[in-house]
Amino acid sequence: MIMKNRNAHLLLLLLIAACVGCSNSSNKLEGVKKSGQLTVYTNANFPPFEYMEGSDVVGVDMELAQAIADEPGVGLNVQDADFDGLIASIASGKGDAYPSTLSGGQNQRNSSRTQNTSG
Repeated sequence: MIMKNRNAHLLLLLLIAACVGCSNSSNKLEGVKKSGQLTVYTNANFPPFEYMEGSDVVGVDMELAQAIADEPGVGLNVQDADFDGLIASIASGKGDAYPSTLSGGQNQRNSSRTQNTSG
């Protein structure tokens, strides 16, 4: 059980550290704890990873995001957005992370890397 909690906590830190636009992942984690929720942005058009089921975003990535939010005991706020707006939504501070696989073109990967180097 301790190893499971340690792994989930490490995963939470990695997810938050990987979000673009974060100037300090420790501050980001504290902000998530203080707000009581982890806000994630995703594009729910990629089953089984993320897709719409009624008005809910579900899938493997959302199950992972829920497990990550459960570790520090915060709620999960999922926002469905256009794929092209995911990085901008996080960089602008609207959300904390995007628990999705980004496999876009080289320009998109470069944009994510460039924005992520500030942390």
